[in-house]
Amino acid sequence: MTEDLPIDLTPAQADRISAFAKEQGLTVEQAVTKLAREAINERYVLPKNRGSVLPIRALKRAPRGPSHD
Repeated sequence: MTEDLPIDLTPAQADRISAFAKEQGLTVEQAVTKLAREAINERYVLPKNRGSVLPIRALKRAPRGPSHD
């Protein structure tokens, strides 16, 4: 999906992003990409946790051999 969705920033927001880009030594485009990626990760990506392995116990089986009536 490659739709052009506009991001409408207020002048104050644009100034803050420009200042952030300058502090980080990035272009404004790189700064916006970095900030957007971080925001998406924080909102939609679940943290990776170590998996845990649980032992599976065998089912109890009926005794084999002649039936005891």
